[in-house]
Amino acid sequence: MEILLALDSFKGSISSIDVENVIEKTIKKIDDSINVIKVPLADGGEGTLDAIKYSKDCIIENIEVTGANGKKIIVDIAYIDYDTAIIEVAKIVGLSILKDDEKDPYKLTSLGVGEAIKYLLDKNIKKIYIGLGGSSINDAGFGMLYALGLRYYSKDNKELSYMLSDMEILDRIDTRYFDKRIFDKEIILLSDVNNPLCGSNGASYIYGPQKGLKDVEKTDKLIKKFALKLSPECIEKSGSGSAGGLGFAFLYCNGHMKSGIKEIMDILNIESMIKKADYIITGEGRIDSQSLNGKLPIGVASIAKKYNKKVIAMVGSKELNLDEVYKNGIDLVLDIINKPMSLDFAMENVEILLEDTTKTLLQIISLIGGKNNETISNEV
Repeated sequence: MEILLALDSFKGSISSIDVENVIEKTIKKIDDSINVIKVPLADGGEGTLDAIKYSKDCIIENIEVTGANGKKIIVDIAYIDYDTAIIEVAKIVGLSILKDDEKDPYKLTSLGVGEAIKYLLDKNIKKIYIGLGGSSINDAGFGMLYALGLRYYSKDNKELSYMLSDMEILDRIDTRYFDKRIFDKEIILLSDVNNPLCGSNGASYIYGPQKGLKDVEKTDKLIKKFALKLSPECIEKSGSGSAGGLGFAFLYCNGHMKSGIKEIMDILNIESMIKKADYIITGEGRIDSQSLNGKLPIGVASIAKKYNKKVIAMVGSKELNLDEVYKNGIDLVLDIINKPMSLDFAMENVEILLEDTTKTLLQIISLIGGKNNETISNEV
């Protein structure tokens, strides 16, 4: 029997790779005859590059760029062929890599993202995937575009910096020295966020507070003022509010928004693995009605159902009513919470809880029959 593991991370608790390692170890301990195929997944956000590196033969290069806090950092770039590269924004300006006292978008910059793009332009890379999730910034690409050559000026013609705070006195944008090579590249934006840049459903209002943004209304107005000067037509585009407005900046660069999970699954050719597997185990930290909006488990299930495969989602927690989830290809949802417990306790003991839930999973497969009605070892 073959079981395919295709899970996302349980964000803030355990990576997709470690989730699958725990499940595989538990399965093998119970029945070593089961063939387990691991394909850690991500949806374009944090963990995307690690998932690609794990499952795909690619070249990894380390480059130095400016981190969100202005300090130089070393980040990975993955090349999946000679002229195609993948950048993960969370590796450069990720919220999770900052200290708590650093989480303030007015003190942060997206400059390093632009530096990474410029590096790839110098290498004449023709296709660039950008994983947009997990960012700490909220500057609409103000810093990124500065790294690519935009220059900003105040009313008295003073040149401004690339920091969000300088956007307050922005009067004029000079595009003469912008690196126009980017317009000739294929820029694929991996995101399942469809928020516009500004307004009550925009980057500042929806995602700003969790990044430490205090004056949401003021910031939203500043960003709109900047965006109107640069590219009014991109403000309302779907996804322009992703990654603190980096979506807007990349759309200005002729980027194309794509479903993160669909693109990642295509890159990893997961459909061919689903065809061969008897059971598909997917999952993430939580599954609920929001999971229908382009989330990873539903994306995996949509492919599996083409081949009438059974799909079981293993999750950190679940909503009470999952009728719509079950209508969209998931056959069973198993959450790892087996008794009343705090979130902190669950996160600290996630591996033990995953082991216990995997044993339950194998019991269920045994009851419904494995491949050709084989049964799982009685050691469960």
